[in-house]
Amino acid sequence: MDLLIKDALILTFDHSFSIRKGSIAIEGGKIKKISKNMRKGDADEVINARGKVVMPAMILPYCSLQNCLLVGRRSPSFWKRVNQNQLQTAVRWACLRLLRSGVVFVSNVIHTVKNGNLFQTAQEMEEAEMRGFLALELSEHGKSGYRALSETERFLERNPSKRIKGLVCVHACTSDDILQEARELASSFRTKLLIVISRELEHFYYVSREFGTSPMGRIINAGLLEPNAIVTHYVHRVQCTELEELQKSGAKLVHILPDSGYLEDFSPVEEALHKNITSGIGMERFMDVFELMRNFFFSCQQRKITLEPKHVLAMFTRMPAEMYGLNSGCVEQGRVADLLVLDLPELKGGLIYETILTACTSHFISAVIAGGKLIDEEKLRYREKELKMEFYRVLKDLYKKDIRNPEW
Repeated sequence: MDLLIKDALILTFDHSFSIRKGSIAIEGGKIKKISKNMRKGDADEVINARGKVVMPAMILPYCSLQNCLLVGRRSPSFWKRVNQNQLQTAVRWACLRLLRSGVVFVSNVIHTVKNGNLFQTAQEMEEAEMRGFLALELSEHGKSGYRALSETERFLERNPSKRIKGLVCVHACTSDDILQEARELASSFRTKLLIVISRELEHFYYVSREFGTSPMGRIINAGLLEPNAIVTHYVHRVQCTELEELQKSGAKLVHILPDSGYLEDFSPVEEALHKNITSGIGMERFMDVFELMRNFFFSCQQRKITLEPKHVLAMFTRMPAEMYGLNSGCVEQGRVADLLVLDLPELKGGLIYETILTACTSHFISAVIAGGKLIDEEKLRYREKELKMEFYRVLKDLYKKDIRNPEW
């Protein structure tokens, strides 16, 4: 066997949330066996996990890696001044930070055609040892919209990466023609159709004014809801009455926490789970994944939304894996070995899921296993230290440009 994790407390995150004690044998990138009595044998590498917890590694079903550049307030034309080298530095930095916080798979969306060099971004993600999907958001009209559509098709046809796969992402405010072209493109390449119903408040007002319905209503009317569709909502929310359409179609749902925690129109998280709609949690603004989980959980508590900690964690593991058709997100024999080994603080009253959600940080991760391969922590630290100064120089340069801009 390639790797043996010995004597761990295993959180399987299967549908019954079973917890086991034992060892995990990994071979060929997959979990070969889980057993209480397992000897080292001919294992190439052994992790002593006595007193530690093993759980599935994290999956982000929606993110924009380049948004780690969005520190503080930025002018409306900020992205127009970000060059390709600066964008790729941001992507490398974000991937390294996410890996260190236990995220091994992401669905990354680029928002603008100018910065949409999908091939180069895929290469940067792959070199950073990240796995995932990559898409260019189709949100423009006319020539710009078709240029983005063409770029997406070219990437789906010619992408050489084995770790980063193409995805079709369309915004609810684009034209009718591009909505249908996006659907056909996803069907043709047998990939997922990621639908963004709103990122900004003006998107909601634009769709309401131009099409006489809500962004979600427009997606329903266009017939885009089907089993391979993944709907993300951010500022304008999918309403409880619209969840019926999601449930009937078999489409999936990604909740994104808004910048302002004071928005009354919050995600119908509890209702979606009760209807067995596969759900995940994504991020628009870049942050530590444990902080993202906590923010989401406490925002739900403030609004009297009943959500158990284990279900929040499942929305970062098993559910997004099911959403994207991945053979991971769960600690079971035959699954891809994407795992975290956690050295947690003392458990109070045996509340293990609560401890992970409310007290855990990336500092409690003692090992990250991605695709059966143990990530070299020292190498990761060295690469992060090396890239840190370059990333900060990019921020400093962009910040100077921004404060000089009359739009500031």
